[in-house]
Amino acid sequence: MTLDKKALLTEIAQIADKYDVLGNRLRILILVILLARGRKSWNELKKEIEDLIGSPINPNTLSFHLKKLIQSELVTKIGSIENLEYEIAPGKESEIPEEIREVAKLVRG
Repeated sequence: MTLDKKALLTEIAQIADKYDVLGNRLRILILVILLARGRKSWNELKKEIEDLIGSPINPNTLSFHLKKLIQSELVTKIGSIENLEYEIAPGKESEIPEEIREVAKLVRG
């Protein structure tokens, strides 16, 4: 069987994209909150982040980072436009590095 180089490179690119998403502190904080507290609406997530960091967050910044997490398939949207919530994508919690899961335990209390 021959090595499918194109498929290999595609998979490597997907892995790099997935973990590159974790190179941002706000994205890690979003994951920590969702792991610790479960499903959250956009407003709930924004409020909790602001409470934790002690300052306001630009709504566009939050939307941008949520979009990146959704594109990486670590976070998913649930519900309708009127009642939209975000959560860790089903089956993806184990793909989140242990260090992030440990921090979520601290937040969970």
